Amino acid sequence: MFFFKPCAIAVVALGLVGFDTAYGCSCCCCKGAAPAAPAPIQPANGAAAKTMQVTLSVSGMTCAACAAKVQKAIMGVPGVRQAQVDIRTGKAVVTVDEDKCDEKAMIKAVEQAGYGAKVAK
Repeated sequence: MFFFKPCAIAVVALGLVGFDTAYGCSCCCCKGAAPAAPAPIQPANGAAAKTMQVTLSVSGMTCAACAAKVQKAIMGVPGVRQAQVDIRTGKAVVTVDEDKCDEKAMIKAVEQAGYGAKVAK
């Protein structure tokens, strides 16, 4: 019989197959399965808005479930279209609408999720 830990499932779901901390992780978020990433938000009028990328350095992540939790927090910020969080690098690459970019709101969302964040240079 083969068993999967939630971290292992999240690692596959996030496309981080080469990095699996599932068997040594002891963080509190590994007790439940990681949520799936939401789809990017499209403008209501169908027009393509100008976007830009912001990279955040995220601290405190220990597993793929942590990365999924950070991604979900960032996706909840208005103007965010897409967020990709990589536990290996500790970075979150966020695509936002240019006119709605609020770096402080993204940092606050990550902090409220229980992690540290700052804009990467």
